[in-house]
Amino acid sequence: MNFDLEFVKQAFGALGNVLTVLKQAKDLLPEGGKKVEVAKAIENAEKELKNAEAESARALGYQLCRNHWPAEIMLSKDNLNWKCPVCGNEIKYKKQENPLKNNNLL
Repeated sequence: MNFDLEFVKQAFGALGNVLTVLKQAKDLLPEGGKKVEVAKAIENAEKELKNAEAESARALGYQLCRNHWPAEIMLSKDNLNWKCPVCGNEIKYKKQENPLKNNNLL
């Protein structure tokens, strides 16, 4: 499957903006049952959006930090070493040593 990264970023940005507008509209509702229902629906939508964003990033080859939920997209400068922008968790590339070299066989 071929992804257009810029399109994906724009789509998630637009959905985030819609949720922001919905939150502001929710605040205009009178206190009571409907306002609570809308708040829960928005909260669920935010969680689903975050999960979809993480899964899209994973599909594009990004690492996900599993130290917290929802999983956060980790950042990398070299696609080998990754760092979580939320908790600082790191995944570092470890070059495998040749076992024959360690035993002086090469």
